[in-house]
Amino acid sequence: MQQSIDLLLMLAREERARSPSAHVPLLPLVEKIVLAESARHDAGDFEVTVAVPADCTSRVDARVAAAIIGNLIANVFQHTRPGRLGIAVEGTDLLISDSGEGIPAEMLQSISEDCAAPKLRGLGLSIVSRLCRVHRIPLRIEPTPAGTRVAVGLLLREGPPSRSPASR
Repeated sequence: MQQSIDLLLMLAREERARSPSAHVPLLPLVEKIVLAESARHDAGDFEVTVAVPADCTSRVDARVAAAIIGNLIANVFQHTRPGRLGIAVEGTDLLISDSGEGIPAEMLQSISEDCAAPKLRGLGLSIVSRLCRVHRIPLRIEPTPAGTRVAVGLLLREGPPSRSPASR
């Protein structure tokens, strides 16, 4: 309960003043959140895969990144039993996927319509949606044949993009 109250207070403050960009290493943050949330939700029966390169950094501060990632991971542990949790990187997106039954279409639509209060079962995705909107972070939630996939544009890429062998 206290964690929910803290998140709601942070969200209220964040709506008034966006936090500055930061170079927060994502791998240690993701690992810390996975360990904490798996213990909190007694998720020992989960298969967890983390494929986040060590050099990936967040484009928002640690509190915002932790709130977004934490809520998404907690949702997987709460709503998927037993199951799989995958965390990976694609371009500038952090991908979080699960093997659950998925999110009902009307809930997905309320998120994509930029509603002030999406029609969701709990606060987790609503908080994620609002934080992403306030910080202009791209958010996509997609059903897959194996569950749900969430892509959050949290990553900051420094330097020129890598060149493929064909372009050399």
